[in-house]
Amino acid sequence: MKSAMRFSLLFLIPVLATEAAVPGAGQDPLRPYALMVGDKAPALWVSDWVRGPEIAAFGQGAITVVEFWATWCGPCMESIPHLSELAEKYRGKVRIAGINVWESAPEKVPEFVTKMGDRMSYSVARDLVPPFPADVQSKPRFALENGRCSQDWLAASGWEENGIPVAFIVDGDGRIAWIGEPLGGALDEPLRKVVEGSWNTSAFASEYARQAAVDKKVRAATREMNDARKAKNFDAAISKAEEIMAFDRSQAHLAGFKFEVLLADKKDRTAAYRYAESELPMNGYYQALSQMAWVIVFEDGRNAPEDLALAEKLAGRAHEMSKGTRPGICNTLARTAFLKKDFARAVEFQSKALALASDEDTRQEYRKTLDEYRRLIR
Repeated sequence: MKSAMRFSLLFLIPVLATEAAVPGAGQDPLRPYALMVGDKAPALWVSDWVRGPEIAAFGQGAITVVEFWATWCGPCMESIPHLSELAEKYRGKVRIAGINVWESAPEKVPEFVTKMGDRMSYSVARDLVPPFPADVQSKPRFALENGRCSQDWLAASGWEENGIPVAFIVDGDGRIAWIGEPLGGALDEPLRKVVEGSWNTSAFASEYARQAAVDKKVRAATREMNDARKAKNFDAAISKAEEIMAFDRSQAHLAGFKFEVLLADKKDRTAAYRYAESELPMNGYYQALSQMAWVIVFEDGRNAPEDLALAEKLAGRAHEMSKGTRPGICNTLARTAFLKKDFARAVEFQSKALALASDEDTRQEYRKTLDEYRRLIR
Protein backbone atom coordinates (compact mmCIF):
# COMPACT_ATOMS: atom_id res chain seq x y z
CA MET A 1 0.00 0.00 0.00
CA LYS A 2 1.08 3.57 -0.42
CA SER A 3 2.73 5.19 2.55
CA ALA A 4 0.72 8.37 2.57
CA MET A 5 -2.70 8.21 4.19
CA ARG A 6 -3.36 5.90 7.10
CA PHE A 7 -5.25 5.23 10.41
CA SER A 8 -7.48 6.69 13.14
CA LEU A 9 -5.93 7.90 16.37
CA LEU A 10 -8.94 9.55 17.98
CA PHE A 11 -9.60 6.87 20.59
CA LEU A 12 -7.16 4.12 19.64
CA ILE A 13 -3.94 5.14 21.36
CA PRO A 14 -3.70 2.02 23.59
CA VAL A 15 -4.34 -0.27 20.61
CA LEU A 16 -2.07 1.34 18.06
CA ALA A 17 1.24 0.16 19.43
CA THR A 18 0.28 -3.40 18.58
CA GLU A 19 -0.85 -2.54 15.03
CA ALA A 20 -4.00 -4.48 15.81
CA ALA A 21 -6.96 -5.03 13.57
CA VAL A 22 -9.04 -2.15 12.34
CA PRO A 23 -11.81 -1.56 14.86
CA GLY A 24 -15.41 -1.67 13.78
CA ALA A 25 -18.53 -3.57 14.67
CA GLY A 26 -18.69 -6.82 12.74
CA GLN A 27 -15.73 -5.91 10.52
CA ASP A 28 -13.36 -8.72 9.54
CA PRO A 29 -9.84 -7.59 10.58
CA LEU A 30 -8.37 -9.61 7.71
CA ARG A 31 -10.57 -7.80 5.19
CA PRO A 32 -10.31 -4.06 5.75
CA TYR A 33 -11.55 -3.58 2.18
CA ALA A 34 -14.05 -5.36 -0.02
CA LEU A 35 -11.44 -6.25 -2.65
CA MET A 36 -8.28 -7.91 -1.36
CA VAL A 37 -5.39 -10.02 -2.61
CA GLY A 38 -6.65 -13.54 -3.27
CA ASP A 39 -10.09 -12.40 -4.39
CA LYS A 40 -11.53 -13.02 -7.82
CA ALA A 41 -10.74 -10.06 -10.07
CA PRO A 42 -13.73 -7.88 -11.04
CA ALA A 43 -14.66 -7.58 -14.68
CA LEU A 44 -13.21 -4.71 -16.70
CA TRP A 45 -16.22 -2.56 -17.53
CA VAL A 46 -14.75 0.05 -19.90
CA SER A 47 -16.18 2.51 -22.40
CA ASP A 48 -13.80 1.39 -25.16
CA TRP A 49 -10.38 -0.06 -25.90
CA VAL A 50 -8.20 2.73 -27.23
CA ARG A 51 -5.43 0.29 -28.03
CA GLY A 52 -5.83 -3.47 -28.29
CA PRO A 53 -5.98 -6.30 -27.97
CA GLU A 54 -9.16 -6.15 -25.89
CA ILE A 55 -9.14 -8.06 -22.60
CA ALA A 56 -12.63 -9.46 -22.20
CA ALA A 57 -12.17 -11.86 -19.29
CA PHE A 58 -9.69 -13.24 -16.76
CA GLY A 59 -8.64 -16.78 -15.98
CA GLN A 60 -8.21 -19.71 -18.34
CA GLY A 61 -4.47 -19.60 -17.73
CA ALA A 62 -4.02 -15.98 -18.82
CA ILE A 63 -1.89 -13.77 -16.52
CA THR A 64 -2.84 -10.10 -16.63
CA VAL A 65 -1.44 -6.88 -15.20
CA VAL A 66 -4.18 -4.26 -14.79
CA GLU A 67 -2.75 -0.79 -14.15
CA PHE A 68 -4.79 2.35 -13.46
CA TRP A 69 -3.51 5.71 -14.68
CA ALA A 70 -4.43 9.22 -15.85
CA THR A 71 -2.82 11.65 -18.28
CA TRP A 72 -2.38 14.30 -15.55
CA CYS A 73 -0.60 11.91 -13.18
CA GLY A 74 3.18 12.46 -13.16
CA PRO A 75 4.07 9.10 -11.55
CA CYS A 76 1.80 7.40 -14.10
CA MET A 77 3.92 8.89 -16.87
CA GLU A 78 6.99 7.40 -15.19
CA SER A 79 5.44 3.91 -15.11
CA ILE A 80 4.37 3.79 -18.78
CA PRO A 81 7.78 3.02 -20.35
CA HIS A 82 8.48 0.26 -17.85
CA LEU A 83 5.10 -1.34 -18.45
CA SER A 84 5.94 -1.37 -22.15
CA GLU A 85 9.24 -3.09 -21.33
CA LEU A 86 7.38 -5.72 -19.33
CA ALA A 87 4.87 -6.20 -22.13
CA GLU A 88 7.76 -6.96 -24.49
CA LYS A 89 9.62 -9.14 -21.99
CA TYR A 90 6.57 -11.31 -21.30
CA ARG A 91 5.07 -11.24 -24.78
CA GLY A 92 2.77 -14.24 -25.15
CA LYS A 93 2.85 -14.89 -21.38
CA VAL A 94 1.39 -11.74 -19.78
CA ARG A 95 -1.29 -9.32 -20.91
CA ILE A 96 -1.01 -5.72 -19.73
CA ALA A 97 -4.01 -3.39 -19.60
CA GLY A 98 -3.72 0.29 -18.75
CA ILE A 99 -7.13 1.51 -17.61
CA ASN A 100 -7.49 5.28 -17.79
CA VAL A 101 -9.46 6.72 -14.84
CA TRP A 102 -10.32 10.04 -13.23
CA GLU A 103 -9.91 12.15 -16.40
CA SER A 104 -11.38 15.61 -16.88
CA ALA A 105 -11.21 15.22 -20.68
CA PRO A 106 -11.37 11.49 -21.52
CA GLU A 107 -11.89 12.34 -25.19
CA LYS A 108 -8.22 13.36 -25.33
CA VAL A 109 -6.94 9.94 -24.23
CA PRO A 110 -6.80 8.43 -27.76
CA GLU A 111 -4.67 11.36 -28.93
CA PHE A 112 -2.38 10.89 -25.93
CA VAL A 113 -1.98 7.17 -26.61
CA THR A 114 -1.27 7.80 -30.29
CA LYS A 115 1.35 10.38 -29.38
CA MET A 116 3.02 7.94 -26.99
CA GLY A 117 3.39 5.39 -29.79
CA ASP A 118 5.69 2.48 -28.96
CA ARG A 119 6.39 3.97 -25.54
CA MET A 120 2.93 2.71 -24.56
CA SER A 121 2.89 -0.65 -26.29
CA TYR A 122 0.16 -2.49 -24.40
CA SER A 123 -3.64 -2.54 -24.25
CA VAL A 124 -5.29 0.70 -23.13
CA ALA A 125 -8.93 1.35 -22.25
CA ARG A 126 -11.02 4.17 -20.78
CA ASP A 127 -13.14 3.64 -17.69
CA LEU A 128 -16.89 3.41 -18.18
CA VAL A 129 -18.10 6.77 -16.84
CA PRO A 130 -21.58 8.31 -17.31
CA PRO A 131 -21.74 11.62 -19.21
CA PHE A 132 -20.59 14.56 -17.10
CA PRO A 133 -23.54 16.60 -15.77
CA ALA A 134 -23.70 20.19 -16.99
CA ASP A 135 -23.20 21.51 -13.45
CA VAL A 136 -20.41 19.11 -12.44
CA GLN A 137 -17.96 20.77 -10.04
CA SER A 138 -15.00 18.45 -10.66
CA LYS A 139 -14.88 16.05 -13.57
CA PRO A 140 -12.07 13.91 -12.07
CA ARG A 141 -14.04 13.63 -8.82
CA PHE A 142 -17.20 12.68 -10.74
CA ALA A 143 -15.21 10.06 -12.67
CA LEU A 144 -13.76 8.74 -9.43
CA GLU A 145 -17.18 8.39 -7.81
CA ASN A 146 -19.06 7.11 -10.86
CA GLY A 147 -16.57 5.25 -13.02
CA ARG A 148 -17.28 1.54 -13.10
CA CYS A 149 -13.63 0.42 -12.85
CA SER A 150 -12.90 3.21 -10.39
CA GLN A 151 -15.56 1.83 -8.06
CA ASP A 152 -15.14 -1.90 -8.70
CA TRP A 153 -11.35 -1.87 -8.40
CA LEU A 154 -10.04 1.30 -6.75
CA ALA A 155 -12.76 2.22 -4.26
CA ALA A 156 -13.31 -1.44 -3.40
CA SER A 157 -9.62 -1.98 -2.63
CA GLY A 158 -8.94 1.32 -0.84
CA TRP A 159 -6.74 2.67 -3.63
CA GLU A 160 -9.34 5.33 -4.33
CA GLU A 161 -7.60 7.22 -1.52
CA ASN A 162 -4.13 5.77 -1.98
CA GLY A 163 -4.12 7.11 -5.52
CA ILE A 164 -2.66 6.13 -8.87
CA PRO A 165 -0.74 4.57 -10.46
CA VAL A 166 -1.59 1.20 -8.98
CA ALA A 167 -1.25 -2.24 -10.56
CA PHE A 168 -3.06 -5.52 -9.95
CA ILE A 169 -1.57 -8.84 -11.04
CA VAL A 170 -4.36 -11.28 -11.93
CA ASP A 171 -3.18 -14.89 -12.09
CA GLY A 172 -4.18 -17.59 -14.51
CA ASP A 173 -7.12 -18.58 -12.30
CA GLY A 174 -8.54 -15.05 -12.44
CA ARG A 175 -7.61 -14.18 -8.87
CA ILE A 176 -5.67 -11.15 -7.67
CA ALA A 177 -2.14 -12.26 -6.78
CA TRP A 178 -0.60 -8.86 -6.00
CA ILE A 179 -1.59 -5.19 -5.63
CA GLY A 180 0.82 -2.28 -5.40
CA GLU A 181 2.58 0.63 -7.01
CA PRO A 182 4.19 -0.26 -10.34
CA LEU A 183 7.09 2.19 -9.81
CA GLY A 184 10.62 1.45 -8.70
CA GLY A 185 10.59 -2.16 -9.85
CA ALA A 186 8.07 -3.20 -7.16
CA LEU A 187 5.97 -4.99 -9.76
CA ASP A 188 8.82 -6.93 -11.34
CA GLU A 189 9.57 -9.71 -8.87
CA PRO A 190 5.93 -10.61 -8.09
CA LEU A 191 5.19 -10.73 -11.81
CA ARG A 192 8.22 -12.90 -12.52
CA LYS A 193 7.22 -15.34 -9.79
CA VAL A 194 3.59 -15.45 -10.91
CA VAL A 195 4.78 -16.30 -14.43
CA GLU A 196 7.18 -18.94 -13.07
CA GLY A 197 4.48 -20.39 -10.81
CA SER A 198 6.51 -19.76 -7.63
CA TRP A 199 4.53 -16.82 -6.21
CA ASN A 200 2.93 -17.46 -2.81
CA THR A 201 -0.34 -15.54 -3.04
CA SER A 202 -1.54 -16.71 0.36
CA ALA A 203 1.55 -15.42 2.18
CA PHE A 204 1.43 -12.08 0.38
CA ALA A 205 -2.31 -11.78 1.04
CA SER A 206 -1.73 -12.06 4.80
CA GLU A 207 0.96 -9.37 4.83
CA TYR A 208 -1.04 -7.15 2.48
CA ALA A 209 -4.12 -7.40 4.73
CA ARG A 210 -2.09 -6.49 7.80
CA GLN A 211 -0.61 -3.44 6.08
CA ALA A 212 -3.97 -2.46 4.58
CA ALA A 213 -5.46 -2.36 8.08
CA VAL A 214 -2.67 -0.03 9.22
CA ASP A 215 -3.14 2.10 6.10
CA LYS A 216 -6.83 2.48 6.78
CA LYS A 217 -6.18 3.76 10.29
CA VAL A 218 -3.55 6.21 9.06
CA ARG A 219 -5.92 7.53 6.43
CA ALA A 220 -8.50 8.43 9.04
CA ALA A 221 -5.90 10.17 11.20
CA THR A 222 -4.51 12.03 8.19
CA ARG A 223 -7.95 13.42 7.48
CA GLU A 224 -8.16 14.60 11.10
CA MET A 225 -4.70 16.15 10.77
CA ASN A 226 -5.62 18.04 7.61
CA ASP A 227 -8.96 19.12 9.03
CA ALA A 228 -7.19 20.54 12.09
CA ARG A 229 -4.89 22.56 9.87
CA LYS A 230 -7.80 23.88 7.81
CA ALA A 231 -9.47 24.95 11.04
CA LYS A 232 -6.22 26.75 11.98
CA ASN A 233 -5.81 24.48 14.99
CA PHE A 234 -2.11 24.17 14.21
CA ASP A 235 -1.01 22.58 17.47
CA ALA A 236 -3.58 19.82 17.01
CA ALA A 237 -2.41 19.27 13.43
CA ILE A 238 1.20 18.93 14.59
CA SER A 239 0.18 16.61 17.42
CA LYS A 240 -1.73 14.39 15.00
CA ALA A 241 1.24 14.23 12.63
CA GLU A 242 3.51 13.24 15.52
CA GLU A 243 1.08 10.49 16.60
CA ILE A 244 0.94 9.09 13.08
CA MET A 245 4.72 9.04 12.74
CA ALA A 246 5.08 7.39 16.15
CA PHE A 247 2.64 4.65 15.17
CA ASP A 248 3.88 3.94 11.67
CA ARG A 249 7.53 4.63 10.85
CA SER A 250 6.80 4.69 7.13
CA GLN A 251 4.96 7.95 7.75
CA ALA A 252 8.18 9.81 8.56
CA HIS A 253 7.59 11.91 5.45
CA LEU A 254 5.06 13.83 7.61
CA ALA A 255 8.05 15.54 9.19
CA GLY A 256 7.81 17.83 6.17
CA PHE A 257 4.20 18.60 7.05
CA LYS A 258 5.12 19.38 10.66
CA PHE A 259 7.89 21.71 9.50
CA GLU A 260 5.55 23.49 7.10
CA VAL A 261 2.95 24.09 9.82
CA LEU A 262 5.62 25.38 12.19
CA LEU A 263 7.14 27.79 9.67
CA ALA A 264 4.33 28.75 7.30
CA ASP A 265 1.36 28.63 9.68
CA LYS A 266 2.69 29.25 13.19
CA LYS A 267 5.53 31.52 11.99
CA ASP A 268 7.78 29.90 14.59
CA ARG A 269 11.06 29.98 12.70
CA THR A 270 13.14 28.98 15.72
CA ALA A 271 11.14 25.82 16.40
CA ALA A 272 10.87 24.98 12.68
CA TYR A 273 14.60 25.29 12.05
CA ARG A 274 15.50 23.40 15.21
CA TYR A 275 13.20 20.60 14.07
CA ALA A 276 14.65 20.57 10.54
CA GLU A 277 18.20 20.34 11.89
CA SER A 278 17.21 17.42 14.10
CA GLU A 279 15.58 15.57 11.19
CA LEU A 280 18.38 16.21 8.71
CA PRO A 281 20.70 13.38 9.85
CA MET A 282 18.03 10.87 10.88
CA ASN A 283 14.97 11.09 8.60
CA GLY A 284 15.22 8.41 5.93
CA TYR A 285 12.54 9.86 3.67
CA TYR A 286 13.81 12.30 1.06
CA GLN A 287 10.26 13.59 0.63
CA ALA A 288 10.33 15.08 4.14
CA LEU A 289 13.60 16.95 3.65
CA SER A 290 12.62 18.04 0.16
CA GLN A 291 9.35 19.50 1.45
CA MET A 292 11.19 21.44 4.14
CA ALA A 293 13.57 22.93 1.60
CA TRP A 294 10.71 23.79 -0.75
CA VAL A 295 8.80 25.60 2.02
CA ILE A 296 11.84 27.71 2.86
CA VAL A 297 12.62 28.66 -0.73
CA PHE A 298 9.23 28.90 -2.40
CA GLU A 299 6.73 29.58 0.40
CA ASP A 300 8.47 31.43 3.22
CA GLY A 301 10.22 33.97 1.03
CA ARG A 302 12.53 35.64 3.57
CA ASN A 303 15.59 34.14 1.86
CA ALA A 304 18.14 35.33 4.41
CA PRO A 305 21.58 33.65 4.22
CA GLU A 306 20.76 31.28 7.09
CA ASP A 307 17.49 30.32 5.36
CA LEU A 308 19.21 29.45 2.10
CA ALA A 309 21.99 27.59 3.89
CA LEU A 310 19.46 25.31 5.61
CA ALA A 311 17.43 24.87 2.43
CA GLU A 312 20.57 23.87 0.54
CA LYS A 313 21.50 21.30 3.19
CA LEU A 314 17.99 19.82 3.22
CA ALA A 315 17.57 19.68 -0.55
CA GLY A 316 21.14 18.45 -1.02
CA ARG A 317 20.55 15.58 1.38
CA ALA A 318 17.22 14.77 -0.30
CA HIS A 319 18.98 14.83 -3.68
CA GLU A 320 21.58 12.39 -2.40
CA MET A 321 18.99 10.08 -0.83
CA SER A 322 16.91 9.98 -4.01
CA LYS A 323 20.03 9.27 -6.09
CA GLY A 324 19.45 12.42 -8.12
CA THR A 325 16.27 11.13 -9.72
CA ARG A 326 13.66 13.66 -8.54
CA PRO A 327 13.05 16.69 -10.76
CA GLY A 328 11.34 18.68 -7.99
CA ILE A 329 14.41 18.45 -5.76
CA CYS A 330 16.65 19.62 -8.60
CA ASN A 331 14.25 22.51 -9.15
CA THR A 332 14.51 23.48 -5.47
CA LEU A 333 18.31 23.27 -5.55
CA ALA A 334 18.32 25.45 -8.66
CA ARG A 335 16.11 28.05 -7.00
CA THR A 336 18.29 28.05 -3.90
CA ALA A 337 21.38 28.64 -6.03
CA PHE A 338 19.59 31.41 -7.91
CA LEU A 339 18.68 33.18 -4.67
CA LYS A 340 22.33 32.88 -3.59
CA LYS A 341 23.25 34.47 -6.94
CA ASP A 342 25.15 31.37 -8.02
CA PHE A 343 23.61 31.47 -11.49
CA ALA A 344 25.85 28.83 -13.05
CA ARG A 345 24.78 26.31 -10.40
CA ALA A 346 21.17 27.37 -10.86
CA VAL A 347 21.44 26.56 -14.57
CA GLU A 348 23.10 23.24 -13.79
CA PHE A 349 20.33 22.02 -11.50
CA GLN A 350 17.48 23.48 -13.54
CA SER A 351 18.83 21.63 -16.57
CA LYS A 352 18.75 18.42 -14.54
CA ALA A 353 15.19 19.17 -13.41
CA LEU A 354 14.11 19.66 -17.01
CA ALA A 355 15.78 16.44 -18.14
CA LEU A 356 14.06 14.46 -15.38
CA ALA A 357 10.56 15.97 -15.71
CA SER A 358 8.07 13.62 -17.34
CA ASP A 359 4.87 15.60 -17.97
CA GLU A 360 4.77 18.39 -20.52
CA ASP A 361 3.29 21.09 -18.27
CA THR A 362 6.14 20.70 -15.80
CA ARG A 363 8.69 20.63 -18.60
CA GLN A 364 7.35 23.90 -19.99
CA GLU A 365 7.54 25.51 -16.54
CA TYR A 366 11.09 24.26 -15.96
CA ARG A 367 12.19 25.29 -19.46
CA LYS A 368 10.93 28.83 -18.89
CA THR A 369 12.77 29.03 -15.57
CA LEU A 370 15.93 27.64 -17.15
CA ASP A 371 15.85 30.34 -19.83
CA GLU A 372 15.57 32.98 -17.10
CA TYR A 373 18.59 31.60 -15.27
CA ARG A 374 20.63 31.36 -18.45
CA ARG A 375 20.04 34.98 -19.30
CA LEU A 376 21.70 35.95 -16.03
CA ILE A 377 25.05 34.36 -16.93
CA ARG A 378 25.30 35.62 -20.53
